[in-house]
Amino acid sequence: MINKKVVSALMAAIAVSCLAGCTGRTESGEVSESEKKDVVKLDLLQFKVDQAPQIQAMVADFNEQHPDIVINATVEGDGYSALRKSRFAGGEGPDIFFVEGYSDAREWGEHLEDLSNEKWMEDVVETSKDGVTIDGKIYGFPIGLEGYGFVYNKDLFEEAGITEEPKTLSELRAVNEKLKSAGIQGNSDCLKEWWFLGQHLLSVPFSLVENPEEFSEKISAEEGKIADNSFMDGFFDVVDMMVEYGNGANSIGTDYDTMISKFAAGETAMLMTGCWAEPSILGANPDLNLGMFAIPMSDNEEDARMAVNASAYYVINKDSEHIEEAKVFLEWLHENGQHYLVDTMNMVPAFKSMSVGEDAGRTLQIIDTYVGENKTCPFGFFLWPVGAKQEFYVPLQQYAAGQSSREETLAGLQDIWDKFADN
Repeated sequence: MINKKVVSALMAAIAVSCLAGCTGRTESGEVSESEKKDVVKLDLLQFKVDQAPQIQAMVADFNEQHPDIVINATVEGDGYSALRKSRFAGGEGPDIFFVEGYSDAREWGEHLEDLSNEKWMEDVVETSKDGVTIDGKIYGFPIGLEGYGFVYNKDLFEEAGITEEPKTLSELRAVNEKLKSAGIQGNSDCLKEWWFLGQHLLSVPFSLVENPEEFSEKISAEEGKIADNSFMDGFFDVVDMMVEYGNGANSIGTDYDTMISKFAAGETAMLMTGCWAEPSILGANPDLNLGMFAIPMSDNEEDARMAVNASAYYVINKDSEHIEEAKVFLEWLHENGQHYLVDTMNMVPAFKSMSVGEDAGRTLQIIDTYVGENKTCPFGFFLWPVGAKQEFYVPLQQYAAGQSSREETLAGLQDIWDKFADN
């Protein structure tokens, strides 16, 4: 049983943690009346509410070191895309903001300042440039590489007699059966959250095809179907296991906070999440012995690849009145990125001069190992039509609830894809 101190820490950690599906917003950088009129004020808009305290601390440090520039940072959750759109529509586009790679970057390309010739660009890992390269120009500053898979409690695995991490679907089911036999609940995954099913998990089969970008382009061009993806059966198998060895009929009602709290309390053996969740988990239970493995989607061990990508990019609004000052912030962030982006925010560096140290988070070290061994796949959802991922979860939740077949679910996903591809 977890003691009262751990429970108290757990409740404190959950109170400030709001990964991906969080709807909150934080702001900072308010300018006092005593500040001079010639101080340049920059608006920064981004998502990643789960890291809001670290982001606000970073901005506060920049402001303190640059008395002539004050950044007001707004960190938005689920409402980020809508807020970004409304800000630009109202003529109040932020000076600095977030884009995701590929389709999102292209959607916002007309608003972006070319950063190709910034001196820090030479330090960017080459694969991190692809997502924001449009017509040979590079428009973004990658905040770091993030990865996700199954994070698990190594002590509970050992208790159940599990000695090896599963690399195939058959092995994953065998692991779940051993946990069940030992009286240990396999998972309590948050199938209620749109991004869990409709973005992160569904992304994996799209990431594992031979040419992810070409495959997605063919679907949008009506030259292919989602059902053509040979990994979709494996995807449905994973969903089935999440329900069977998780909360059963109540699985689609499980939210993110419940998933994290039950795992941190030692009530479940594993969960699908990324390196971003480790601070919240260990903040609640510092003694938890964590492991991590890639999400199996077939019975071929070679397909067990960790989903890793540059998760987001800072970009500069080309119509900002303070482009040079915004560039000062990016240059400063590059100079101090080891501390803020890697050591504090627990991300694999997207810059060659930064590194994952011995004191880095356990999941971060594991992801870095996958990267070093070239056992990764990209975030397939970056290649989908903009807006589709927010709706994919509807047919997927119906499937998880036993209300539709695999064929009906695939048809529902295809309809959503076609709708947004035509926009």
